[in-house]
Amino acid sequence: QLDWGIDVGPGTLTLNSVFNYQIDFESSALYPQIPMVDYVGTTGAGENGLNANPFEYRALTTVGYSWDAFRVALQWQYYPSLEDAGEVVTPTPNTAPYPSYNIFHLNSSYQVTEDIGIRFGVDNLFNKAPPLGNHNPNVTAATAAQNGQLQGGGFLTGFHDTNGRRFYLGANFRF
Repeated sequence: QLDWGIDVGPGTLTLNSVFNYQIDFESSALYPQIPMVDYVGTTGAGENGLNANPFEYRALTTVGYSWDAFRVALQWQYYPSLEDAGEVVTPTPNTAPYPSYNIFHLNSSYQVTEDIGIRFGVDNLFNKAPPLGNHNPNVTAATAAQNGQLQGGGFLTGFHDTNGRRFYLGANFRF
């Protein structure tokens, strides 16, 4: 994690960056004779409930500016690409990977008084659609019509934003 700030003009410019690197993501079926398999950088095994965080690394960076009672910040989340978990065991790719994903959020706040604060923000500022992954890139519209086959695929709803741009407005009152 990196935290940095400097006085610029009448306020303060801040930078916060958090980087997470995962060394191993090993799992094995519940049989002791089956060796452990490292699923880091893939969609995960699904066995033993291990689909929590398959990414090899992730980054979250926030650049902010505060001036008296006002604060505004731009946040950037980065997720790298993910391979299909089946490729760990069978290296011939059957499905396309999830591409890397960048998403930005804007937030601001204003402290009206010591006891009243207002906040406003935009999540998914650029209305970035989530990437499609785990689909068969060999299925085209023509082959789908001939064989009745779909391309398939899905979204990583636990990580990628499937809701689109959203706005929020809130207030804090201290009694």
